[in-house]
Amino acid sequence: MSDTHRILFVSSTIAGGSGRSQRALALALRERGHEVAFLVDDERPATFTRWIGEHLADAATRFADNTCLQRIAARVGSRLDRFEHEGIEMWATPFPENGFAEAVRRFEPDVIIGNSMVRYSWRTIRGACHDLDLPAMLYIRGVASLGGLDTLPDPGEVVLANARSLVESVEDAGHECTFIPSVVDTSPTRVDSTRQVALLINPIESHGIDRLWEIAEALPEIEFVLQESWELDNSQLSAIVCRLEELSNVNLRRRTPPGPELYRDARVLLAPHRIDNRPRVIVEAQTNGIPSLVSDHGGLREALGSGGAVLADDASEWIDAVRCAFEDDARYLEWSAGASKAAVRDELDPTTIVQTFEKAARTAIDRRTSIEHTRETAPRSLASADGSS
Repeated sequence: MSDTHRILFVSSTIAGGSGRSQRALALALRERGHEVAFLVDDERPATFTRWIGEHLADAATRFADNTCLQRIAARVGSRLDRFEHEGIEMWATPFPENGFAEAVRRFEPDVIIGNSMVRYSWRTIRGACHDLDLPAMLYIRGVASLGGLDTLPDPGEVVLANARSLVESVEDAGHECTFIPSVVDTSPTRVDSTRQVALLINPIESHGIDRLWEIAEALPEIEFVLQESWELDNSQLSAIVCRLEELSNVNLRRRTPPGPELYRDARVLLAPHRIDNRPRVIVEAQTNGIPSLVSDHGGLREALGSGGAVLADDASEWIDAVRCAFEDDARYLEWSAGASKAAVRDELDPTTIVQTFEKAARTAIDRRTSIEHTRETAPRSLASADGSS
């Protein structure tokens, strides 16, 4: 049996840290001889297609016995647009679940891996994998992906998570789970920072933009930068622009490809997240010796290590910590040294991560093969049991 496989990544996004981590893993797997491709919602505008598809999917869920409706809903987004992104072959559709059969026909994968999947999409794709006898792996990269576990008695032959806190949540839901940190290629974002600003990446509600406004208002002498990561929608952008008019010490930088300019002037990274995740940006900052201040969530604590501080959900505590990062040189040097040390932890070694993933993929394939074998032999076993014995 071959040691290399054809691996199809399926995802509801290619944006932000999740998208970059998926591609980093795929490229590392390709370097080891595996063939990889992606089926994604690339989030390009398709207003009418998305509108009609979402309404049909909702109706199909509510009227599950209506076969005609199911077929119509499944056709929206079934045509795939091929493109390359960072050298990886990709097929795009607003609804990956509806393009799944065509992607499988084209690529003929050995194993499927779902990343950052919308609940309905993964439930549908997981069912298709059962029908096609394809092994499936679900990779949990944030607390939002946990929502579908309670609706799936069998979320995949193998379930992975990029934070130990998420592993515990999956296990609490009754499923086995393997810890595999995200692959983070820090080479594009290495820089000798001027250490002048407090940086928040992804200025959205779930990542604590409300806390940032409180801190910036209390510390007018410190410059803050909001870096767009996931594309801001019109309402999010309008709300930010309104606040920027009130606070002269806060600037917004629009979304750009990752590069050294991301951390070029960062003194400290702020992650006042409202959700439990393990963001790659902390590792990128650590590689540059930039400490982080993070919310008290399991994944953030894991990512931080000794490179900064874990803070309670209290505005005054955040204000004091940011002030400390700019005024207490001794404490800052301690945090910075801790960040540099955390960046070279063994668990972040890309080779080790990829090898662990390969073992998980092999397990998924073996488990699916075992299920197929059991299915094929069951009738003969039953016949024997009903015979002369």
